[in-house]
Amino acid sequence: MEFLIAIVVLVGLVWAAALARKITKLNLNPVLAGGVATILVGTVFGPGFLSISAGPIPITLDRILIAGVFGLFAIRFLKGKEDLQVLSGADLATLGMLAVLMFSTFTNDWSYHDNLPISRLLFFHLLPIGLYFVARNARMGDGELKLVLISFAVLGAYLSLTAFAETRDWNWAVYPSYIMSPDVPEFLGRGRGPLHNPVVNGLLIIVGTCSTIMLGFHVKNRKFLLIPIGFFALVGCLGTFSTLTRIVWLSLCVALSALIWSSLQGKYRKAFTLLAIVGAICVVGVAKSGALNSFKRDKHVTTHEMSQSAGLRVIFLVIAKDMFMDKPFWGHGFAQYTKAREPYLQPIDAGEVRTTLGGEYIQHNIILSFLTETGLLGTSFLLAVLATMTHAGWSVWMNGNQTVAAQQMGMLTMICIGVYFICGMFQDFTVIAMGNMLVFFMGGLASNLYSKNRALQHTAAASTSRAQPANIGPEFSQSGTAFNS
Repeated sequence: MEFLIAIVVLVGLVWAAALARKITKLNLNPVLAGGVATILVGTVFGPGFLSISAGPIPITLDRILIAGVFGLFAIRFLKGKEDLQVLSGADLATLGMLAVLMFSTFTNDWSYHDNLPISRLLFFHLLPIGLYFVARNARMGDGELKLVLISFAVLGAYLSLTAFAETRDWNWAVYPSYIMSPDVPEFLGRGRGPLHNPVVNGLLIIVGTCSTIMLGFHVKNRKFLLIPIGFFALVGCLGTFSTLTRIVWLSLCVALSALIWSSLQGKYRKAFTLLAIVGAICVVGVAKSGALNSFKRDKHVTTHEMSQSAGLRVIFLVIAKDMFMDKPFWGHGFAQYTKAREPYLQPIDAGEVRTTLGGEYIQHNIILSFLTETGLLGTSFLLAVLATMTHAGWSVWMNGNQTVAAQQMGMLTMICIGVYFICGMFQDFTVIAMGNMLVFFMGGLASNLYSKNRALQHTAAASTSRAQPANIGPEFSQSGTAFNS
């Protein structure tokens, strides 16, 4: 087995080195290209495709890739090809959250359930945060940003077509074949994708669909390419519907509305805002009617069982409230939820919520999950991370003195985090590695661009103040080509 592992690692390194040289010739930063490849490979060819036991840490393709990305960044930094930027608010919030998670892990039973807390800390948080800092500090230009859009657009199209094939039982059209494996019965029959989760699959499809639409703004011969771009955007909508998940449908509507609204101006934006409000009222009306609770989704779940899912959310809330009231500041320990909830599963008085059913599931809400495990401290840092990343994306999108690709990356980051948060109210994304990997990578890109903007503004302001009398306020202008340096 050790010999096989050595061969896999060696072949992976050889291919990575060859691809890095090829990417460098295209004037693309191989570090960022490797980050994109990590997300793509980790999504499509994750542990379900290949997992080699190597002691306590199984070897998978995405883990080999991300180790190569970290090593490549270190080598380029030592050669002066990468720089470490001054810490930003998003950096401090991310480091603070990591510190809380580490403290919570090692001050509790870190060996619980075959070292589950350490595994979650390493693979679901430490590696994504490492990728965040790589994307945060790597040098980038329009080429790298367009590579991100193209890669996510391709991934979204693949996941959409695969999701549709899943719902039609077209096993021959689903690759890798483990996606349809009955050995993993949960969510079978829906567009659950390679990650076996329709919600995170929906997040990736929505990001890919928005990337596809954004690529249309870079097409010179629009009559020739806008038709296929529009077609694959519709494919993305079909893939989102194929997840058969209501919160994913809602998230797609929000994402597309934000994208359309951002591209309009003046009276058209006002008209669309009014239309969106009317649409939202209609959606609320349909949701309250219960019409969305009467269709079958999973193969092994009846329509009646599906209609009971809303009641489970109440149970999760009651359990989380009781756990939080007992340990509000520090929580019960990172990744300790399934053990710590046991005293809170006893049936209570008639007429109130019986929480015993909650013992069959993990928490289905990122906020409640962090509140129960890490308390107010950890939850505050999680919200700070999402807020500062969103602020970075907003600032980048609002800066009109830069390239279209850079502004689009700011908008795509906001969409990604927005969908992550909305869906996270009904699914704990913090226990899905690729969901965290995507969000932290996008947050790193937005924070990188935001810091570049700030640095250029300070430089321009300093130059203007030296060239003008002291009583004249500094003004500056910046060219979009600054991001190609």
